[in-house]
Amino acid sequence: MLPDQAVKVDLQERYARLLTAIFRVVASFFSKPDRQDKLIKDQLDAWNKYSLQLDDTPVQFACDVQEEMKMLAEQSNWDNSATRIRVLQAAAKKMNQSVPSTNQEGVAQLKVLLAIDEARNLVEQTDDEEVSYFRLFRWVLAELPISGGFFSVFTDTTSRLANFSPALDDDPSARPDGHGAELFEPIYQIPSLDLFVPALPKTWRELLSPGRLLTYGGPFYGLYYEHATKKGGANQLENTLCIAGLKLLCRSKFPTSKMLTQSQIFALLGSVIHTRLYNKSSIHTDLVSSHAAHCMFIDPTREFIISDYPSQFPYASAASAFLARSHCNWDRCINVLALAVQNGLLANGDAGEMATRLILIYAMQQTIILDSGNEFTIKQGHSVRLRDFLNTLTGKNPKEIRLGTKSPEGRKRLLDEGRIFFNHFTRIGYTPSAKELMEFLHEGLAVQCKPGQHGLDDLFTIYLTPESDPDHELDHKNITFCGVQNQKSRG
Repeated sequence: MLPDQAVKVDLQERYARLLTAIFRVVASFFSKPDRQDKLIKDQLDAWNKYSLQLDDTPVQFACDVQEEMKMLAEQSNWDNSATRIRVLQAAAKKMNQSVPSTNQEGVAQLKVLLAIDEARNLVEQTDDEEVSYFRLFRWVLAELPISGGFFSVFTDTTSRLANFSPALDDDPSARPDGHGAELFEPIYQIPSLDLFVPALPKTWRELLSPGRLLTYGGPFYGLYYEHATKKGGANQLENTLCIAGLKLLCRSKFPTSKMLTQSQIFALLGSVIHTRLYNKSSIHTDLVSSHAAHCMFIDPTREFIISDYPSQFPYASAASAFLARSHCNWDRCINVLALAVQNGLLANGDAGEMATRLILIYAMQQTIILDSGNEFTIKQGHSVRLRDFLNTLTGKNPKEIRLGTKSPEGRKRLLDEGRIFFNHFTRIGYTPSAKELMEFLHEGLAVQCKPGQHGLDDLFTIYLTPESDPDHELDHKNITFCGVQNQKSRG
């Protein structure tokens, strides 16, 4: 994709040759008679082994594409632009015909996707006429026939590619010839969270099942854990959360506390305590492009975006696990958070409330884990007894703490049977019902009430159940809650 800059080449010719070679190699692979007789699953398994590079060893697919590119360059008529386009289009058509379909009628024809990662390198490089490699490659792609079974996508960990492309009438790469002019809308609202959450848990054991909890949020982590568990082996849960943590921090290995950047810290805190940054903070862009945040708003003038971290149990667990590794991680995050408050990087009135949520999360981490009845337990997403949590939080004997109920029987039941389960916060602007409190429990959530208003700042669900029975059937009638009020914020 990036030729040696010391060698002058015709990039449109090179990209046309690359695509033609890819199409021919794909067509050749799927056209072999012995392969066409196999089940589609077996064909795709063979394709993955042929084309996916898992280490530094070149795969046969790459070698075959290079050989095909050499053969094309040696053809006498390849230098002719019109000839190149005809050959490219013919190769694309043949590839589409050779790719298998998912049924005998050929209705559900599979598509070929060409994904270009680290695509910012195509934007940064330009030819002698100051035209970016990205634009040159798009020109070649525009020559491909529509509905041809081929799709290309460009990805990167920076928002520069999507720096919200110019309008069509301002785009210097636009062409008035009537083909290749259809562009996708810049923003699509595609539901992607909680897609594979199973049926509501019936017991406490099911509620705390890692396989169930990891389905909250993006679909990858729950599916990864499910398949890893089926394959067997050790540390499936740890590996899944490790992937989530590295994705959140945008690193190939976990950094030390001193190496943590400001963006990484707000990625951790956003996943756990739902920090709110000042709307026009430049950190929003970095969080969206590199640290798994969601883009919630794009300024019409394209001057800024607003990010947020919706509730995702895998990221909350991974962030909590990283913080729990060392007091230094906590210290570093708290120091950066305090500095951000001083510099006005946080939303108004949020500092004291965030401090309260930090204390609650830290107390949960330090409280003795209550056995979930499962083979595996998420250490940073575990259940604890209410009485143990209150002891950790206040340092007092729970029996000496004033509770909401004045009934001796009620107090005894709260302390004997009360369980809590949360490892992150989300924000709500309404008064939750018992059913909604149960839903928070299902997701391992505590909630932040509407900021700046009188009443409770935070609340979490308490479930009353005999601690000796993890298979006790769940019932929302056993739900109550604990509310927290930040007195300092009242001034």
